[in-house]
Amino acid sequence: MKQQHDLFETSPSTDLAHSPSRDSILQMASLIHRAFYTGAFGGTVHEVFPNIEKTSLAWRTYFTLPCAVNYQRQSESLWRAALRTYSDPETNFVFNCNNVTEGEKAYRAALTKYSLAAQPDKQTRIWFTISSTLAERFGGDPDVFAAHFDYDVVRIKDYVINNKSAFPYISGPKLLNYWLYIYSFFDCGKLVNRREISIIPDIHVKRASAALGLVDAKQSEDAQTVAEAWDKLLIGTCFAPSDLHAPLWRWSRAGLPSSRQLEERITLASSKVA
Repeated sequence: MKQQHDLFETSPSTDLAHSPSRDSILQMASLIHRAFYTGAFGGTVHEVFPNIEKTSLAWRTYFTLPCAVNYQRQSESLWRAALRTYSDPETNFVFNCNNVTEGEKAYRAALTKYSLAAQPDKQTRIWFTISSTLAERFGGDPDVFAAHFDYDVVRIKDYVINNKSAFPYISGPKLLNYWLYIYSFFDCGKLVNRREISIIPDIHVKRASAALGLVDAKQSEDAQTVAEAWDKLLIGTCFAPSDLHAPLWRWSRAGLPSSRQLEERITLASSKVA
């Protein structure tokens, strides 16, 4: 991992090698955010998706159901499998929750054709159960579900957490925050209280958090500690924690370039757009 004083090359007067200040971490986080949205890390998303209407039911279920099986695997491979499954007329029925009448066996065949269900029995059961819940209680529409709670992240979380058997795996803190982040990022619904969507402390966010000096190396191993540190840091700023998930993820994947290197990348990316 890079030393903190190497990362913050534009602020030589601050002793960042030992204890970065809140302002310096926020400054670097803002730069990373800007770099991300100017394309300095390449594309801004790896969640590939079909060319469908963004206000459609299919759009909302596409960015809901795969989130429940996004564990113990590379996220990129999950979304590639999701796109292939959706694009195949023989398998895309699994993205309509009201098709649970087809039965779990049919779902298993469809979800395993392109390895969307990487764990055939377990992940088929997860997908089928959540689809059944949405079909039986909310007309098969994640938007009806969200609207039932006035799109309030706090109320949505409470309901899912208190109904774990109806929402297997996606009721866990990591995947629940991941789904709400994805749902918001792709404009599936205008969620309120977005600050209550935690940053998702996967391996790259943990690495980035330690590199910035927000937490030390030992603390970065604990997901809850990392999430709480970001929540505390961003109080009173323009950022919700989830706003920084993708930028930090990409920054880590890019090798944690320094502030000077980020500025150079931003300049290059901006010139290509111009």
